[in-house]
Formats: sequence, structure tokens, C-alpha cells
Amino acid sequence: MLKNLVKNLQGGSKMKFDPNWNTDAVYHHLASQTYLKGWKHGDSSVYYIEKNDVNINGNWTRNTRRLAGIENFFSRRAGAFSANLTDCQKFFKPLKNYTVKHKDKTLINPIELNKYFNLYDEWKIYDSSFKEISISDKKRLKNIIKDIHIRDIEAGWSRLHENNWPSIRNDILNVISSNPKATRIPSVRKDEFINFMVSLEWRTEPTHPVLEESFKSVAAISLLKSNLNEIIPEDERMYPFLETPKEEFLHNMLLKYYHQFLNDNGPIYQEAQEIIQKMNIELLVSENSSEFITSDNPVCRFINGDGLLEYIFPITPQVACAVRKGKPYDGNNYSVVYLKKEEVFKYNQKLKDNCFNGYILHRPSLTYYFK
Repeated sequence: MLKNLVKNLQGGSKMKFDPNWNTDAVYHHLASQTYLKGWKHGDSSVYYIEKNDVNINGNWTRNTRRLAGIENFFSRRAGAFSANLTDCQKFFKPLKNYTVKHKDKTLINPIELNKYFNLYDEWKIYDSSFKEISISDKKRLKNIIKDIHIRDIEAGWSRLHENNWPSIRNDILNVISSNPKATRIPSVRKDEFINFMVSLEWRTEPTHPVLEESFKSVAAISLLKSNLNEIIPEDERMYPFLETPKEEFLHNMLLKYYHQFLNDNGPIYQEAQEIIQKMNIELLVSENSSEFITSDNPVCRFINGDGLLEYIFPITPQVACAVRKGKPYDGNNYSVVYLKKEEVFKYNQKLKDNCFNGYILHRPSLTYYFK
């Protein structure tokens, strides 16, 4: 019976990312809404507590629709160095009937236009009669260009990963509940599960350590070092939340890596493959009188007592997972471990310490989560 269930849960052919996908969604959830709803009460509310809040007697209820997100976080627009040729052609289509010059150089290639977009105010733009356009027309064109957003990454994340999470979660829970005494169950939908977990960590704040590492080579350039943390004037920012050159660099690298991930390559994909191919996954089931918390930064990575990388990731209030290297490696099965509430509380403390701004409960009482 179990074999038939597992066979039915193995997916068919994988949908491929389409760079023409787009979305009108402006508010991008860093911590997935489909994920956070695992802790919901009512339609889409959760109990959310600020990380450093010492007075936790107030109203904790927050709607997931406006929780742990930033407007246009995974969008690209003119000036983004992560933009490709197709992006730049879309950004600068409004200039197709104009001639653009910068310091006596004619900018023809869309990539060049994108490269020098931060110097737009220095451009001279000529109409089809070779007459320089007015300042007001130049400002109007700039606003039209800046109003073009490409959101294929957010659309791809939603279609390929976020929207599948509820069924991935439910399939894992069903195999656990179908085998109440088993300490080892088949690793149903493991690739999808780990791809979701890893990409979720890269979405959320703080900045992923691999991304921070990529920044070190830029920070080492003495000519740039002094400028990296300067505040960019608001009207010159690619997006309002990118306040410094460092933030802009890291964000563009994230967009680049996420685009690669959606095409099955790059550092996010490689991290997921490292887990899938080399690390064991334990499903941790909480005792009835306890539950797991989650947070705005739900994937907790740390170096364990053996000096090895380990992850903790809450799946639902009742089930979390621990991911670590172990011998022997068993890629075909999940281990199932039933925890006493004291053990759940220890995991919750680590998850709470890992949150960025706040943590999330399923019930409005701390007694299920902490000592």
C-alpha cells in the first residue's frame, strides 16, 4: 500500500521556466504566503510577535497578505546590472524613435543605454528631426522608462515553487500519518521540497552568506570601498528599498542568482543539489502539547557540534525537518523522529533567535512553544 502511495506522489515532467512570464503583483512576499498559511487561523491570519518585543500581551494577529514582503523586491527595471538584452530592449522601447547621446557618444545598443541609465540627466535626446527634446519631455520619457517593470522571477517562483508548496507539504504529512510507527519513510517529493526550502532561505532577510561572500571582492576595491555605504538620493535609487550601493549590488546579484535557479543552475540550485545528493533529512514530529514556531526567516542554518552545516526548517506547527550530513547517506528515505515538548522548545528557541524581525505562532499562547 505504501509503495503505491509513494508511486502516486512522484511527479511527472517538470514545468520549465518561461522568461515571458509576468505578474501584476507588486507586493512580493519574501517569506512565502503559501508557507506562512500553514500557521494560519481563520482565513489568512497568523499570530506574529516582534523579535525583541518584551510586552507580548497585545494583539498578535497579522494578515499574511502584508507580512514579510517588500514592493517590487523581485522586479527589475532600467539601470539594473542584472538585466539581460531582452530586458533592456523592453526598458528602452520608448526611445526607439529617438537618438541618445552621452558625452558625444551615441548610445544605440540597449545594453549601453542600461549601463548609462544612472547618468540619464546628462543625456542629450533628439527626436526624429534631430531636434533636442525639451527638459519636460525628457523627464516624461524617464518616468515612462522607470515605470516598466519585469517580474518574470516572481512569476517563475510562484508557478514553479510557491504554488506547489501546499501539495508538497500535504504529501509529506500524509506519508507520516499513514505510517504512525515508522521511523523511516520514503522521501516523497524530496527534490521539490529541498528546492523550496533552499530558495526560501535565499528570498528572506538577512542576506544569504554566499551572497555576502560574493560582495567581498567588490568591497576590496579601494576606489569603491569608501562609497559602498553612502546613501543614494531617493530619486536616483533603482527601487526605494535600495538605499546604498552595497544594497544595490547585493540585490542585483540576488536577482541574477534567482534567475539562474529558475533555469536549474547557479549557486541556489547548487546548494539545493548538495543537500539532495549528500545530506540526510529528519522529519521532527512534535508532542501533542507542543508546536513549532516559524518566522520571517524560517530556514535556520548553523554549524552543529560536529562542525558541520545543519538546517532546521518548520514545515507545519506539528512537523519540522532537520537536514544534516550523516553516515550512511540515505537519499531514498526520510527519518522520522518523535520529540518530547522539551526538545521542541529547544528547536523553537533556535528558530526564534534566527528570525529577522519577528516569529509566528499557530496558537495565541506561548506555553505550546517555550518553557
